[in-house]
Amino acid sequence: MKAGALSLYEQHREAIEAAFWPTVTSGASKITAFEAEAIAGGFLLDYLPDRFSTGAPRFDKAAGVWRVPVILAYPRIGSVGEVGELNVNDSTREVVSHEPFEEMTTRALAIYEQRCEEIEAAFLQTRDR
Repeated sequence: MKAGALSLYEQHREAIEAAFWPTVTSGASKITAFEAEAIAGGFLLDYLPDRFSTGAPRFDKAAGVWRVPVILAYPRIGSVGEVGELNVNDSTREVVSHEPFEEMTTRALAIYEQRCEEIEAAFLQTRDR
């Protein structure tokens, strides 16, 4: 690519992000849903095990935050349930609040126990291949 030329992603960024993160509101926020989700994901990596991930962010214009669901997810299955929420400040680009980690892990354990057969079966299928 030539120096100074925009990549295909950069040329079509708004359309791509609107397709994957439809909660982006034009002009209403300083960061995109994609950026809010990336910030939240990085935060989760620092504080919770790898099965915790992010769901689709929702912009709360009145509060000036992106509300990002925290989900429990497994390979081959995907999301098995929501366990909490964290908030990313639209101006500072920082996580400003979240549910206590202990509460989220307790909810995650309860969801795992409800769906353990399905989760374990998915891992067995992977191992047998």
